[in-house]
This record gives sequence, C-alpha cells and structure tokens, in this order.
Amino acid sequence: EFHSIAEIKDFLSETDIESTVIGYFDLETNAEDKRIFDETHRIGQYRYRFGFTTNKDVLREMKYSGAALVVYRPSKFVVDKYEKAKSRFPGKTLKSSGSLIKWIEEKAIPLVGLKKLGTAGKYDDLNYPQLTLFTDVDLERNVKQFQYYANRLRKIAKDKISKMSFNIADRKEFAPLIGKYGIGESDK
Repeated sequence: EFHSIAEIKDFLSETDIESTVIGYFDLETNAEDKRIFDETHRIGQYRYRFGFTTNKDVLREMKYSGAALVVYRPSKFVVDKYEKAKSRFPGKTLKSSGSLIKWIEEKAIPLVGLKKLGTAGKYDDLNYPQLTLFTDVDLERNVKQFQYYANRLRKIAKDKISKMSFNIADRKEFAPLIGKYGIGESDK
C-alpha cells in the first residue's frame, strides 16, 4: 500500500524490466472495486507486480476519483514512438477479476519485450501467435544490441497489436527449446 506519490515512484523505479499494476481507490465510494482488485492480485501476483493506494491526497494529486487501475509497462522495453508507457483501465468500475486479469495480460506486455523462463507464461497467456528472436541478451553490458533487434521487431509489431506478440529471448537460457526446433549451436 502506498501513502504518497513518492512511494509509488520508488516502487515503479525498482525495476525497468517488469510490468507493474497499481490500483487507485476511494474506499468510501469504491470498496467493491478494491475487493475485486485484491482478488485479481491474488490470482496474478506471481506474474505481475501489484500495488495500490487509498490515500485521498494521492488520488487528488493524480487526478483519479473513485477507482482507477493503471498498468505501467517496463520502461526498458517501451519506446514512445510505438506505444505508451502506461494504460488505464477504461471503465469507471471493475467488473470481475477474470476480465481484469485478461485486460492486464493484454496491456502489461510491451510491443517487444524480453522473454525469460520466468516470464514466458505471460506471452503464452495471450493466446496469440508469437515471434521470438533467440539471440545473446545481456541487458547489463549490451543494452544497445537488444534495442537494435527490438527496434527492427517493433517496425513489424506495430501493425500486429492484438494479433501477435513479439519478444527477444536469450538463446543460452532457451537452449533446450531451441534444440527441439532442430537448431544447434553450429546454426548461429
């Protein structure tokens, strides 16, 4: 739970490679929406980072009234030219945790993201065809190489939103999967 905008900003800055879901609730008017959010958090807590605030000063500063749910995409993978860094749930109230999870799944995935063993399920959950580029990924030492490939994929992906998902995965991390496709180390 956040009690200030500074706490929200700190939470968002903790990672630049994971999506974050934050709920903003006025408990006097939207207690049921908060309950649905809590249920959604229990379902999705292992796939996404969740936080919330009920602080009236924060709601006022953020210009949210009632209930608002915002997905913040990972900043390392978002390029403003192709997509927005965040998406707000379009309704004034939350209907059900099932529909909310589906919306989060669609909005949390960046246009071109990093597929890791721990995040591969997020792409599978979309039930879209996937294009995965297997290459050497080192975001610590060579983020420019990642961005080079991601920018080329974004040019294709921008026309395939809600039809396909695009990602880049480290070939060493996914070596067993690559082997199933009949591609070996000599096929670099």
